[in-house]
Amino acid sequence: MQIDINKINADIVDRNDLFYWQADRKVSPEVAGTIWADRFANIDFNELKTIANKYLTDKIVEINPASLNGTKNGINIVRAATTESGREVIIRAHPRGIRNGYFFAESAAANAAIAAGLPTYHTYATHELTGPDDNAMQVIEKMPGTPLNEWLAANPSDEKKIAINAGKMMARLHKIQVSGYGPFDNDIAKSGQLKGLHKTFESAVNAALSSNLNFLSECGLLSEKQISAILELYTNNPLLISDRPILVHNDFADWNLLTMDGEISAIIDWDECIGGTPASDIASYSSFFEATRMESFLSGYFSVSDPIPDFDEKFQLLRLRYIIMKMTLRLRRYTFMQNEYFKYKIELGKKDLAVSLKYFGII
Repeated sequence: MQIDINKINADIVDRNDLFYWQADRKVSPEVAGTIWADRFANIDFNELKTIANKYLTDKIVEINPASLNGTKNGINIVRAATTESGREVIIRAHPRGIRNGYFFAESAAANAAIAAGLPTYHTYATHELTGPDDNAMQVIEKMPGTPLNEWLAANPSDEKKIAINAGKMMARLHKIQVSGYGPFDNDIAKSGQLKGLHKTFESAVNAALSSNLNFLSECGLLSEKQISAILELYTNNPLLISDRPILVHNDFADWNLLTMDGEISAIIDWDECIGGTPASDIASYSSFFEATRMESFLSGYFSVSDPIPDFDEKFQLLRLRYIIMKMTLRLRRYTFMQNEYFKYKIELGKKDLAVSLKYFGII
């Protein structure tokens, strides 16, 4: 497959019309499959070490070749490394020759969380891509704990406690104010500021909505009548009015939270963070889990947070938006990753979509 790397890089870093980067990036599924399926090929650990050490006083001496990507698999090459002082750090590198365009925003979000007293990583180095044989990368602190999904697989009786604690942690996160909505301006984030690319929350929610709906129509999941009703639902809806943008993690799932004995020990992976509203982050979280998990999560959340006006209506509206996005993402990935897992997730998403459409009377 012929790849225009300059166009791909320009498209990948442009987040102006994206609701969720992994679903809406302006790269075809075939090209995305080629880039990310092959990202582990031809890794030169000596080159990664050399790049990182340009920025570090405590130099990296060894990179563990074992992947830390886990079951989620992610978009970056993730490896543990050891420095001269014996400290363990994490290297997160984009595929060779591919721009990242969000590492500074991720670092600024993590720093804002640290300033608010939340457990997340310090960033030790950020490197921007300089050429086709280079890797955009971060060196970050290795945080203590086990991913929640791994912990719960071995300790399923802890689910309620962990869901409550996750809700409390998200509520604390939502006390962090930012400016603007949607993805953050990565260039502005170099100075530590988090400024969303959209002036209004409605604009951020509607980003890529039409393209998502048209794609689902092409897949036979939505009729033209349903598309018109959904678009009307998100147009001039007072539930989408907000004058207090807050930091939204946007991927607050079990693989991005670490635990030590049932307590949340770290929040990781800020690569989808945005400016949004509390209900949007809660809706994003709900798209991963069943109703029983949400009941415990919300009890923890509202033990820390004040009530959210019109919460149920906002939650349902935003949950539908996330389900539309998730179905777009899953179906696009299935074009180059045809396995039983994605077949299962697609069928589950169809059921979620039907429930949400029924809630709004869209038939």
